[in-house]
Amino acid sequence: MIGHVGRRKVEIVRFATNIFPNVSTGEVVAWARDAEAAGFDFVGIPDSPLIVRESYAMCMAIAATCDTIGITPLVTNPVTRHPSTAASALVSINELAPGRAFAIVGTGDSSVHMIGKPSARLSDVAAYIMAVRGLTRGDEVDWDGATFGPAWPNHEYAETKVWMSCHGPKSMYLAGQVADGVVSGFGMRPENIAFVKEQVATGAVSVGRDPAEIEIWWHPIVTLARSWSEENLVGLSVHFLFEHGLDGKQVPDELHEPLKILHSEMGAWRGSDQFGPETAARAKDLGVYDYLFEREGGFAGSAHDLRDRVSQLNAAGADRLILAPYGDGRALMRRLADEVLPAF
Repeated sequence: MIGHVGRRKVEIVRFATNIFPNVSTGEVVAWARDAEAAGFDFVGIPDSPLIVRESYAMCMAIAATCDTIGITPLVTNPVTRHPSTAASALVSINELAPGRAFAIVGTGDSSVHMIGKPSARLSDVAAYIMAVRGLTRGDEVDWDGATFGPAWPNHEYAETKVWMSCHGPKSMYLAGQVADGVVSGFGMRPENIAFVKEQVATGAVSVGRDPAEIEIWWHPIVTLARSWSEENLVGLSVHFLFEHGLDGKQVPDELHEPLKILHSEMGAWRGSDQFGPETAARAKDLGVYDYLFEREGGFAGSAHDLRDRVSQLNAAGADRLILAPYGDGRALMRRLADEVLPAF
């Protein structure tokens, strides 16, 4: 059974989830149906063609078979997806699932690095967000020195929301200026949560926007197997922490050097399961394990532990969570639906 009622709800938290499409398309669709039945707001499909199945194709399959759940690539980028391609994909998906498809855009991670390209500049991400959103509206847009617009026949234009994935203060400020929503990978300690909200709000106010209109979601990795988290969660925390450097990341000065040592020894990320137990062991040797585990969200342990962690984050101001279940993802998502979500 998915999403049965547990203890009495006393807190309001919204949930979404990742689907990591390292299984067949049919299994991805079944997974999305489970997520819909459980009451998740939306499902996000990674956009990393050399690691998993095609993101927009998976979004289309979900749109064709689910009735209510939101759908998005999580996260796409301006390097491997021209804005005309992304906009066309989004409006096509929204024809099957009106108003349910949107995009989350970042600078590019594995999808970019694995083809030997550098990440996009933040200015390019901002321009891309405006271009994709404008095209879905039917506008002419400027991109990479060219001006163009859509001529889709028999199409009723409607603006599609475009969010931004943020890992540092500059991207948060920029998201406040141009994005419809934010997915934060900056950190989940209380001071991190407050800082994200402050930066997004400051960016919004700088261009006359209402910060309350910009949704902010946090994206913790979740596992019920502590051993998996020790092998991977800490490694992923370091990987994303070092995106565009440590400046402005609220990392205590005394941890900079040991974190740099750990990062240099890990190598480039090429998939979610690459970090072995030596990563966690080395983090403990360097005295940064507990800090990294908490900063990434600390979502590991029993269902009781996870419920408590959701309550802690909600109290700190993180009340929208994209739960990224790793390990046996679909089975874990079902357990979250049964044992965690009903409490909220």
